[in-house]
Amino acid sequence: MARIGKKDIEVMVRYLTVGDDYEKAIEHFLSVANQGGVIDQSTKVPREMRPQVQSMYSGSAERINKFFGLDEKSGIDHMRLYYIKKYNFVHGLFVNLLLQVVSIYFPSLDKGAFAVYHVAQGRQHFFRFTAFREHKGEA
Repeated sequence: MARIGKKDIEVMVRYLTVGDDYEKAIEHFLSVANQGGVIDQSTKVPREMRPQVQSMYSGSAERINKFFGLDEKSGIDHMRLYYIKKYNFVHGLFVNLLLQVVSIYFPSLDKGAFAVYHVAQGRQHFFRFTAFREHKGEA
């Protein structure tokens, strides 16, 4: 089983900050997470962080729905968020009827990425997200 390590965190942060390559950042996470073990090293998001994290994810879900032309009420049917304290790293997933979303987020950087699988299209899309400032192309 694989675990997220310091080198993995450094790679993802570098992709998000230096190269602005959110697709490679989330793909790196998925390559490690798909081997299993990442959930085992994770805990629930700490209570004091939940408002910030839930706001980021809820707002992003609305923007992703809008991008795909889905009703704003589509919302989130199921959400799981996990935290790795050692790296101040949040990862999670959320789903609704048409979308399956995997995410990474670094609260200290206010940066993260989403891999969104659109069930009807059978395609995967990638989005970056930061603290909600209006920028084109961001979820």
